[in-house]
Amino acid sequence: MCGIAGIVGAIERDSAARAIRAATSCIAHRGPDADGFHEDSHAALGFRRLSILDTNERANQPMYSPERTAIIVYNGEIYNFEELKDELSARGERFATTGDTEVILRLLARDGVGALPKIAGMFAIALWKPAQRELLLVRDRFGEKPLHIAQMGSTLAFASEIPALLQFPGISRRIDYEALGYFFETGFVPAPLTMFAGVRSLLPGQWLRWRDGEITTGSYYQVEVEPDPRLDDLDAAADAVRSALSAAVKRQMISDVPLGAFLSGGIDSSSIVALMQQHSSAPVKTFNVRFSDAKYDESAIARRVAEHVGTEHHELTVEDASFHEDDLWRIIDHVGSPFHDSSAIPTFIVSKYARQFVTVVLSGDGGDEMFAGYPAFQWGARVESLSRVPAPALSLGAALARTASRLPGLTGSSRLRQGAKGLAIATLPTESQRFRAIHRLFSPADFERLLVPQAVAAAHRPRGDLLTELPPVARRWSPLRRMMYTRMRQELAGDMLVKVDRMSMATSLETRAPFLDPLVAAVSGRIPDQLLISGATGKHVLRHAMRNDLPAEVFSHPKWGFSIPLHRFFNDEYRRVTQELLAPSGPLRRIVHQRELDAVISRGLSRTRDAADISVYQATHQLWAILQLAAWVQRLKVQL
Repeated sequence: MCGIAGIVGAIERDSAARAIRAATSCIAHRGPDADGFHEDSHAALGFRRLSILDTNERANQPMYSPERTAIIVYNGEIYNFEELKDELSARGERFATTGDTEVILRLLARDGVGALPKIAGMFAIALWKPAQRELLLVRDRFGEKPLHIAQMGSTLAFASEIPALLQFPGISRRIDYEALGYFFETGFVPAPLTMFAGVRSLLPGQWLRWRDGEITTGSYYQVEVEPDPRLDDLDAAADAVRSALSAAVKRQMISDVPLGAFLSGGIDSSSIVALMQQHSSAPVKTFNVRFSDAKYDESAIARRVAEHVGTEHHELTVEDASFHEDDLWRIIDHVGSPFHDSSAIPTFIVSKYARQFVTVVLSGDGGDEMFAGYPAFQWGARVESLSRVPAPALSLGAALARTASRLPGLTGSSRLRQGAKGLAIATLPTESQRFRAIHRLFSPADFERLLVPQAVAAAHRPRGDLLTELPPVARRWSPLRRMMYTRMRQELAGDMLVKVDRMSMATSLETRAPFLDPLVAAVSGRIPDQLLISGATGKHVLRHAMRNDLPAEVFSHPKWGFSIPLHRFFNDEYRRVTQELLAPSGPLRRIVHQRELDAVISRGLSRTRDAADISVYQATHQLWAILQLAAWVQRLKVQL
């Protein structure tokens, strides 16, 4: 796992050399083992290496083809590189190294983008051909590895992380108000947007070719959904899922350095750990963070899983009210954008802890997206059923539920509040709008009250709504499959994988996700809906597939997710930082109405009980998101 950066076009060589070194210095945490540079009259490429495969110097980057006609800097791991190497060897290629970088270099130099569907892995690739003045950039299927770009006239710069990209001169630091609108709605920004108007992200599964100032793009991967009648039987479907997941785990365990796993006690990470242990001749090292708040603590189940499958388990306790200001700035420094997902904090903590023992970990990320595990999918199914009820009846029911939730003794009732919310969502006109509204961070009315009119007007969506984009083939899919696609394409890529990549790489730890292996994705698309969700239970087929591998407790406890008790995490230091960053003279003074901002602060810090219209969870996360926005504006000198 590594970090990459570069610039191509009409560059001034000395200036580009300084910028590329500044950029790679920003991402030294992604690759503490070595660095490397290539410079010519039209390109400067930089690389930071975290040695995982073929750890000797021969595998350092930039790496050159034998004739020096192609040069690669690449971040990631290719899990099927041995098969690709055999194929290339049969076509006459000879290799000087034993790792995956040379294989990808030779494959892309020889076959170009047509070879991309063959590659199984997580990666961000930059391939430069000096003679043609051609740069090829590629991002993996699901967006596990980041790749940001900025175009300045006929010049193109790229980097693994946004702060590194900003080291290149001429990149605008102006805020993108369209992206800000998405951030307020969802807590993340969908690609290709970033919060900087001058910076974009490659989409998952996308390639970009720059040739002498001209840019073309294309996609090499599309999610396939085609239920297979042969998998209508639960046992047959479970066997297919377990076989694919086991094969994915096995090939993702390839490493020349110590390897372990995150183990939360949930079904996804427990499944990965159980299969890892079956493929290992020694106890797998597993890592868990426990919280004092029992509502957020799965450590007892994680210990039970570790004991059941025979791992070497390591556990770290995090106390309540343990917020440190560094937690805030670390997220901004590595994500390069405001990032509302507070589970970035425990992800960093467990990554830092695991890095004391291993260099690579496997995780359970992607299991919910592949096998319909999120409660939002079940919520979505209920809302879709309600949407067939006449709108006036739904509106009346929502109003009655809201009124009842304010009655003495019922104030803050989660059932009434959720019932009112569900009925109101069911009145929205489209399926995509209904699904998005289930986990909305701020409503459109909240956004308009909080921001000044100029900012609200600037946040209109000239390119259409990125969150509703579906491939044409999705018309044939079920509503559940469309919800799963949206979650995978948007929140997985824009939130979950950002969190895992940036926080683990901040500690120089590589994280791999077997659930996102193409082997598993292919099987997921063949599973009938009724085997994904059964009644109120998600991941039905995965539960059945792993039933003989894991203790019963894994399947019987409610889904918690990996998050911190944010409402208990606040302490005097959090209050101080809030007061400083969100003061009337603070970084957001030009774009927010202070009275409305003060209301967000008051709700977020009071955190005593749920109110009739907003839960403690939502109130605290709204405040955290606003705090992130202010910190980002201040830290990265954003132009509002």
